[in-house]
Amino acid sequence: MFVISAVALGALVFSYWQGQQVYRGVAEASGLEASDITEQTEIERIEVDWDRLLAINPDTVAWIYIPGTNVNYPVVQGKDNDFWLNHDFEGKNGWLAQFGTIFQEYRNSKNFADEANFMFGHHLNDGSMFSAIDAMKDREKFESSRTVYILTPQGNYRLRTFALLHVDADDLLVQPTFESPQLFADYIQDKMNRSLFSPRDVAAPSEMRKVFAFSTCDNLPQNGRYVLYAYVEESTVAGASAGSGDGDAAAFDEASAAASAAAGQRAEAA
Repeated sequence: MFVISAVALGALVFSYWQGQQVYRGVAEASGLEASDITEQTEIERIEVDWDRLLAINPDTVAWIYIPGTNVNYPVVQGKDNDFWLNHDFEGKNGWLAQFGTIFQEYRNSKNFADEANFMFGHHLNDGSMFSAIDAMKDREKFESSRTVYILTPQGNYRLRTFALLHVDADDLLVQPTFESPQLFADYIQDKMNRSLFSPRDVAAPSEMRKVFAFSTCDNLPQNGRYVLYAYVEESTVAGASAGSGDGDAAAFDEASAAASAAAGQRAEAA
């Protein structure tokens, strides 16, 4: 029994190492020097080699980086939310350690035109993928990682986290678009009310133009989820930043129309 357990443990360790090697290579291919990014870095100067990443994986839509954590990965979007759960960025299915790939909700607009954008990643025992989000249940770790970078072919976003939720797996959090600014603000306020922490230095819900949510398993028997919410604090994409002054009804309707058009295109492609 001891020999069998040792072999199984060794195989698992090798599987983790193999997954780490894949994503280390992808990080090199991205051309992103994440360690050089600071709060003073102008986000328009942050560059990713999108041509190279898209050549490896045509489903690539973004790159996510959370300073102070291990989160520094490509983001993909599939035709559903199943395939990339157990396939790495190169499209390979893992053996023991199912790294998968960080993926965007398939119902979201590929170009992040929606008001609320959702990403999912595994909580692995080696601390990789979205394990850092689970770790943020510790207030000190939550407070030390308040900045998130979402880099896309269309432009870059610097986010500020405002809520961390611990929810059931079947909690209906995913809602990409809203019929009015008030309904969107109500959605954000609900997440603030349910958050484990209430940071003070955040924009008012009515000032937030676009939010992102990052979800991972809690690895507990109840099969819950930790979901980190962040709003766009600064962006090279026009009108995405909080308090940017384009939050009136006309601008909201225009953004919603763009998101609806993108959703229609996805439906036709499917």
